[in-house]
Amino acid sequence: MHISEEKIEQFQELYLEQLGKEISKEEAYQQGVKLVRLVKILVQPKQLYDHERNTNDTN
Repeated sequence: MHISEEKIEQFQELYLEQLGKEISKEEAYQQGVKLVRLVKILVQPKQLYDHERNTNDTN
C-alpha cells in the first residue's frame, strides 16, 4: 500500500498533537496502513448493507 510522504508527515503531526509522542516515518507509515485497513473493515459492512437495502427497495 502506498501512502504519500505528505500524508505520513501529516500522520506524524496528528500523532504528536493527539498523543504527545513523536514517531518515526516508518512507524507513522505502519500505523497509517493499520488505520486504513481498519477503516476498510468498518466501511465494508455498511456498503454491503446499503447495497442489500437498495436492492430490496426496488423489489
